[in-house]
Amino acid sequence: MTPLKIPCHPDKLDPSCHLCRVIMFDKRYQERFGVTEDMLPKGMPCGHNPQFSGCQVCTEVLNSEKHRARFGLPRIGKEEYKEEAEEMMSGLPCGHKEINENCYFCKHWQGSNGHIITKPIQRQQAHEPQPQGKVDKKALSVVRERCVHYTGKKLKESPSCGCGPLMECTKHGQCRTFNPGPEGVVTCLNCPDRKIRPEVYPNPKAGVVLGTFGYPNLVAFQVHLIRKHNPNIPILLVDDNSDGTTMTPVDDTNFGKLCKLSREYNDVTVWSNPTRLGHASGELSCYFVGFQWAKAKDLDALVKLSFRYIMDIPNWVEMWLNDFWPSGVATSTQKCREGGSFFEVRSECIMFDVHKWHRADILDHIRPRPLSVVEGKWGVALESILWDDIRDRLDGTIHKCKFFGEDRFVRHPNQLWHCNTPKEEYEAIMKREGFELDPNFTCVGWVHQPGYKG
Repeated sequence: MTPLKIPCHPDKLDPSCHLCRVIMFDKRYQERFGVTEDMLPKGMPCGHNPQFSGCQVCTEVLNSEKHRARFGLPRIGKEEYKEEAEEMMSGLPCGHKEINENCYFCKHWQGSNGHIITKPIQRQQAHEPQPQGKVDKKALSVVRERCVHYTGKKLKESPSCGCGPLMECTKHGQCRTFNPGPEGVVTCLNCPDRKIRPEVYPNPKAGVVLGTFGYPNLVAFQVHLIRKHNPNIPILLVDDNSDGTTMTPVDDTNFGKLCKLSREYNDVTVWSNPTRLGHASGELSCYFVGFQWAKAKDLDALVKLSFRYIMDIPNWVEMWLNDFWPSGVATSTQKCREGGSFFEVRSECIMFDVHKWHRADILDHIRPRPLSVVEGKWGVALESILWDDIRDRLDGTIHKCKFFGEDRFVRHPNQLWHCNTPKEEYEAIMKREGFELDPNFTCVGWVHQPGYKG
């Protein structure tokens, strides 16, 4: 095979060039580019003589017997290396014993420290901020989410994967990172039994995202009722481009009435899709926008409600959260049965752990987009998209909410859902709170209404 031409320095490798240094360190690249012995620089590949403690190349070569042999440096024992390292680290980091006005590092260190530093530990201390008073080490520690099955015993000292150091597990022993084979889980992150210790976030905070389209009176009632039963809870309204959606909406339009709610209530935020996406497609925005909104507000849990699902239960969010949070599972709802249709989750009333769901790969998967194969026809079910993330990217299971069951047609106490509740009951509960139901309200499913857009 004809050797390739080095694109940067074809005649002789330049230690100051990043690509040349990559070729110096790898014989495979030297063979590919036809690098001969006379093209390689003698001594240190970076050209430093003496070695420079601030140079990554110098440090890598000196710490590796393989690289020492490759670049003609003598093999040394531990004691000799220790002496060499101390000599290398003495004086200024560039190797000068005294200030050289033409050296950038000399001038930089003279300006920052005012004197020559002769020991590495002294140089480190000079750059560290000095604590004022007593330092709370616990407050400065990084919280790591640990599974409840960890014993706390490290199996390897070095980090192994996204879980951090390999830990012993009471259920599976250890993952296949350092134990290759067909048995066991690949990593802790995709283990179906993985449950996060609840004490990582001991006092979780929750918010509610409400999916809306039309029916502004019902939305206003929902905001009122949610706040009545859960005071001061943050609420996000995600609208699928209702009538009147403009940059400056008029108050008497559907969207204008939603915007008015954000002025009447504290911590009620309104978002609208720039164009009408449809039933399931538009509902994706609840999750896509909702997780980012919740993360920005430093919330731990997010409840997604369809605006026709009414919870008339005092303090229901906190009750649900207190039951769900200790489980360590990412999602709380129920499996779903609607006539002859079966899904793994009920999307109309569902709670999420924001820390687990706010991930780049999940956000990309739930990005708002058309889901119908053909306009006016059923396409991909929203419940299936959510379950794909739970199964493939999270823990593969759900925490079962105690407020409701699996069957959408079964009524549960103090809850209204259009699949099992007549219109008259919506009118009655709204009248009780001083609201009037929208004239065009219907309990018929969206898929059965004229002009349905999935």
